[in-house]
Amino acid sequence: MNGQKANLRYLEEENQQLIKEKSILEKEMEDLRKVTDNLNRTLGVQLKEKEELSRVADGLNRTLGVQLKEKEELRSVTDGLNWTLGVILKFTTFPVNDYCPEKSECILLC
Repeated sequence: MNGQKANLRYLEEENQQLIKEKSILEKEMEDLRKVTDNLNRTLGVQLKEKEELSRVADGLNRTLGVQLKEKEELRSVTDGLNWTLGVILKFTTFPVNDYCPEKSECILLC
């Protein structure tokens, strides 16, 4: 009988230990749920920010494309003006009437 009582006491102690460990694990699981929920909220916010940044990047890329096209157009105008200036500078006095008889319509020498 003493063996059974000792065994019962041992099992009761083991049961109490398991109850404590279960309680600890349940608290840890609740903590992990909270952390997981927080991470999911953070991930949601970051995904929205990523989408917004993608839209901003797309807009910047479109703007860059427009600016590059404008740069090429300005380069073409600058090249034309430099060519015109080169022609003008070949003369001591530039014969406007020979090269630009319609002064109001003549902007570049072509």
